[in-house]
Formats: sequence, C-alpha cells, structure tokens
Amino acid sequence: MIWFNRFSPFGQSVLVFLASFVAALMGTYSEIQPQGYAVWWPPSGVLLSLLLLTERKKWVHVLVPSALASISANALFNMPVDLSITLVAANVAEGIFAAYCIRRFVGNEPLFNSPKSVLLVFLLGSILSNVLAGVLVALILVQINPKLIWGQCATTYFMTTGLGSAVFAPLLLSWIGPRNREPNATLSQVSKREQVAIYITAFSVSVIVFLQQPNAANPTCNPIWVVLPVMWSALRQGVRHTAVVAAISATICLLGSVSGYGPYCIPKSDAIDQITRAQLFAVILLIAGLVLASVLEQRDHALLDLARNEARYRALVSALPDTIFVQDLQGKYLDCQTTSPESLIAPPTEVVGRYMSELMPSEIVPRLQAALEDSIRTGQLQTLEYQSSKTQKFYEVRFTAISEDQVMSILRDVTDQTKAVIGVKQVNEALETKVRERTLELREAVDDLEAFAFSVSHDLRAPLRAIDGFARLLQTDYEHELSDDAKNYLNRIRKNSQRLSDLIRSVLEFSRLGRRPVHQKTVSLSKVACRALDDVFDGYPEHRVRVFIDPLPDVFADETLMRQVFVNLLSNAFKFSAGCPEPEVRVTSKVIDNLVEISVADNGIGFDPDRSQKLFGVFQRLHDPEQFEGTGIGLAFVQRIINRHGGSVWAESEVGKGATFTFSLPLDSLHAVVETRATVLSL
Repeated sequence: MIWFNRFSPFGQSVLVFLASFVAALMGTYSEIQPQGYAVWWPPSGVLLSLLLLTERKKWVHVLVPSALASISANALFNMPVDLSITLVAANVAEGIFAAYCIRRFVGNEPLFNSPKSVLLVFLLGSILSNVLAGVLVALILVQINPKLIWGQCATTYFMTTGLGSAVFAPLLLSWIGPRNREPNATLSQVSKREQVAIYITAFSVSVIVFLQQPNAANPTCNPIWVVLPVMWSALRQGVRHTAVVAAISATICLLGSVSGYGPYCIPKSDAIDQITRAQLFAVILLIAGLVLASVLEQRDHALLDLARNEARYRALVSALPDTIFVQDLQGKYLDCQTTSPESLIAPPTEVVGRYMSELMPSEIVPRLQAALEDSIRTGQLQTLEYQSSKTQKFYEVRFTAISEDQVMSILRDVTDQTKAVIGVKQVNEALETKVRERTLELREAVDDLEAFAFSVSHDLRAPLRAIDGFARLLQTDYEHELSDDAKNYLNRIRKNSQRLSDLIRSVLEFSRLGRRPVHQKTVSLSKVACRALDDVFDGYPEHRVRVFIDPLPDVFADETLMRQVFVNLLSNAFKFSAGCPEPEVRVTSKVIDNLVEISVADNGIGFDPDRSQKLFGVFQRLHDPEQFEGTGIGLAFVQRIINRHGGSVWAESEVGKGATFTFSLPLDSLHAVVETRATVLSL
C-alpha cells in the first residue's frame, strides 16, 4: 500500500502543506540577485509526485494546501500578490496536466521500472507540461508588467519548475510510492553501511567539486567526479537510492552555483548562463543515473525470474513420475531429467549424447521419429503409445516443440493404466455377451408368454361362445317353461360370459400391443382427438356431454396408437361424468421445454388420489364394475402406448370433483394454429 494513502484526507492536507511550504522556502531562497531568478522550484516536483500517489477524487487535498503553502512562502519574501497568484496557478495547472499525461501514457504503478518509463516521465512531467505552462505564465506576466521580456519569463519558468519536477518527483515517488515489484535478492544483500557510505561519498564529492572557488587550474572542480557516486549507487542499490544520490549532488551543485562556487561559475560570464549550465548538468545526471539503475534492476529482475523459473522447472520435474528428454531433429538426446533412473535402459548421464535409434526398440523408432518431426512441423503436441519388446511394458511418449530444432519428449510408464483399460474392456465385452444372452432368453420367454396368452385366450373363447349360445337357446326355446329365477340365472350367465369374452379380447389386444411396431410421423393431435371423439360418440349415443377441445400441437407419433389413447381417455371421461347434471369434458395442452402435455379433464365422480397409482395396472379398478362397465385394461393401454413414445402419463383427482388424466410427449415441431376458438360438441 502507498505510504501517503495511509493518512486521512486531513492528514494528507497537512503533510502536503508542510512539504510544499519547506520546498517553496528552498526555491525562493535560491534566487540570483539582483535578477530575482529562482534556480529551481521544488514545489512543482512535490505537487507532481503527490498527485501521482493520490486518486483523482482526492486531488483537492493536494492542490489546495500546496497552493496555500506556495503563496505563504512567497508572501514571506514580499512577492507581489498578482505575481504570486499567477505563478501558483500555473504551477497547479502544470502539475495536473503532467499527472494526467503520466497516468495516461506511462501508468502510475510502478514508475521508473524501465528506461522508457524514466524518459517518458521526464518528457511529460518536466518538459512538455512545463513548456506549456511556461508559455501561458509568460503571456500573463507580460500583461501584468510590460517591462518584462516574454522569452526570458518563459525560459525562467521552464528551467525552474522543470528542474524541481526532475529532482523531487523521482525522489518522493521512489520512497513513498509503490515499489518496483518485489525487492531484488541481490539488492537486499547490500548492507546499510554501504548505503551510508555512498551517501557520504556523494555529499563529500559534491561539496569538494561545487563549493570551491572557480579555478581552471584546480582539477577537483571537474564535475565528472560527481558521476562516480551516482554510478556506484545505480550499479549496487537500484532506482530508490540512485534518486537520493542524484538529488544530493544536484542540490549542492545548484546551491554552490548560486553562491558563486563550482566549475560553472566562470568569471566575467552572465549569471543566468552559469546557472543554466548547472541546471542542465543536474538534469543529465538525474536522467543518466535513473536510466542506468532501471536497466540494471530490469536485468536483475529478469535474472531472478529466470532463476525462479529454473527452480520451479526443476521442482516440477522432480515431482513428476515421468522422464523428460530434450532432443534435436535427428533424435539425439540433449538433456535427460528423471526421478526413476531404474526405468531407463541406461543411466541418465549415458543417455545424453546418444540417439533414439540406439536406446528405443527398433520396431517403434520410425513411429517415434515421425511424431518428433510432426511436432516441429505442426507445432502441436504429438502423442503415441507402444509396448516394449524387451520389458513387455506399455509406454506413452509425448512430443512438443520448444524451438525450431528441438523438442521436449515426455516418457511415461502406463503399464498399470493400460492393463486396467484392457481389463475393463474385457469385462465390458463379457457383460455385453451376457446381456445379449439374457436378452435372447428374455425375448424367448416373452414370446412364449405371448403365445401362451394367445393360445389360452383363443381356447377360452370357444367354450364361452358355447356357454353363451346354449344359454341363448334355453332362453329362446324354453322361455315359457322356465321360472323367473331360471330366466334371471340365464341372463346373468350370458352377461358374465360376454364380460369374460371382452376381457379375453382386451388381454389379446394388450399382448399384441407389445409386439406391434410403432410407425411414427408428424401427427396433428387436434385431428386425432376429434376423430377419437366421433368413435366415443358412437359408443355412448344416450349421453349428452359438453366437450371442449383446445387447439393441440403437432407431434412425432403413431397416429393409430394416439387415436386409441384419446378413445380410452375420452371414454373414461364420458363414463364417469354421465351421472352429473351437466357433464363436461375438456382437452387442453401446454408446452414445457421440449415436451407437450395433453390433459383430458372431466367433472365426474373422481377417485381417491392415494390410489391413483393402481389406475394404470391391468385389471385394476377403483369403482364397482356393476355400476361402471369396463375391463380395467384401458388405462394400461394408455400407459404402454405413451411409454413407447418416450412420454409419461399420470392422473389427478378428488372424490366428487372430477378427474384429470395428463400425458406428455416429445415435440417434433410446433405449428401455428389458425383456428383459435375451442371446438364445442353437444352430444
């Protein structure tokens, strides 16, 4: 987390005010008399760095105290109010523009992590923004005081604020801003004593060079000596400490030049020219040191990442149960890493330098070589399995290209897995054989049962016809000789024989239904329901029932079987609603996902919902057969037909409140129904 953002907004404002006030005093103190030319303006660097460290919505906590601090410092030195406000406003505008450009084109986290980043920060934060601000402030100052020279004002502002940003922004950003990644292991080994020694050396060398009287014969005034501590810090300690060393040297250089000391104070030369040369030296020293430090840090981080990747690779290889090779196009082994050397034909040290044809079984070498070449040509993973004739084990080899002339091959012993797969395959084959045998036995048993049912039913029908025939002859020929009880007995014999005949016929039809093939096609359920209603009407000519059939969708089904479904459901609805004052039957539909649900509802006597599961069994009845005729097989017919179409059927009811039978079918396609009104038939 950024150190500056740990404080509250009020604390940030106080810190900004204090830092800007001290920096403004430093900048105002470094004026050249009598020209009044400030050598540098540190508040510009403080403002830029704090704007980069603060979210945009909190910029007001930086801008306001910074502006107040600069105005206060200027007031201590009796600077005119209009001039002070103009400079402060320009400084604030310059800081906002520079911070925006750096965030837009460089990014704000982290900075100075590469030479490109260093140069862009200086270009945007110290040159471009200061050029624009310098032009604007010069135009304003010329309007305030016509005696001022526009070019001199613009240059003065550019040099002072640009140098302030160049010195203070890297210093603050590197110490209180986000670090450039994690600390380098090499850099962390540098002792604190060495850091202090570099600081002392930089301070001492700068004092010796820049705080002496200018003398061409004195070689200690050569500024090249100041470069050595900066180079030392860049090589050993990174961007953070390089910014400190460069700031120390630049500060002493400027203070010495302002005071008339150092190599840039040439006798009889213009003071402005002297300070300008000192400023340029400070900027070049800063940029060169930070660029060198960023290059070295980038290199160190790359080496550290390389070492970590190498360690990660070694750890990964040591954790894998595989043997990993690196080979060239000819199959020569360039490297070998394994956790089980005993699995190799030769020790790993003897494998390296030999060819695949020398170590692998000769019968699979062509396949391995082809897979190796394919991985290079296509750039895709190539996998093959083989069984070694020497060890009788199964192996899997994977080839993946790592360059244009090298591949990585991964050898894995898959003997256990292969044997397991073979075992599972054998078990599956045995199971399939048993399933075929049991299916054949079951089919034969079913055929026998159907034949038995057909034979029994056929053999039963002849005696039943005889019983019914003789009973009918008795009624016809001896009606006048029979008592009323005898006539009643004959009627009951004939009625039960006919009922038994109907049961036998139903059983035959039910058994045949299982063998009947389903001929599916696109069927209009609306038409099927209407035709089934005509059949039901013929069977119940004495009933008057109101029937409502909603538009039904098309499905993929057997039309004959679906007609039988509607006949059975409508017959039940007619039968059990006949005793109602106003019997009513409704056929409706709804689509859920890819299923259509068709419901046939009546307002008849209903049934106990707890016994609904018995409805679809053969010969299962919930009502007295003397009261409601039927064989008890109709709903079993419905269930078998719907199941053969991949659907399901269920019933819902309450005693005395009617019943609703619903079946679902997969949809083939839905067609638009033109006729939207319900079909109403009065029977």
